[in-house]
Amino acid sequence: MKEFGKQLKMIRINKGIYQKSLYYGLSSRQYGRKLEIGESIPNFFLFLDILNRLDISTDEFLYILNDYSYNQKENMRYQISLAYNNKNHKLLLNIYNDMPDSLDERNFFLKCLTHILYVDLTGLY
Repeated sequence: MKEFGKQLKMIRINKGIYQKSLYYGLSSRQYGRKLEIGESIPNFFLFLDILNRLDISTDEFLYILNDYSYNQKENMRYQISLAYNNKNHKLLLNIYNDMPDSLDERNFFLKCLTHILYVDLTGLY
């Protein structure tokens, strides 16, 4: 929880936003302070409102919170997206073939998505 608050504060300061301005109409400045020192964590809707005022997405915040790196699953989604957007069907096929057959539900979804995108690019099943 402290890391969450620390990153929230760092983003706010880097954007030159004062606590009073960020939390005005959302919560008290004291509650904002508690968030930033890790004594509290906002509910989901307040979190989205804060990120909106900071002009960053949840993905950007999580990327920053994760020391500017993606976890394995996020990295896989990024690679799939990159391959598809660059119309690189060979890379999509390689990603698909490198995925194990025994996957949990979420990874199974990524494997299916990769196949669907490959079919979309090539017309091959």
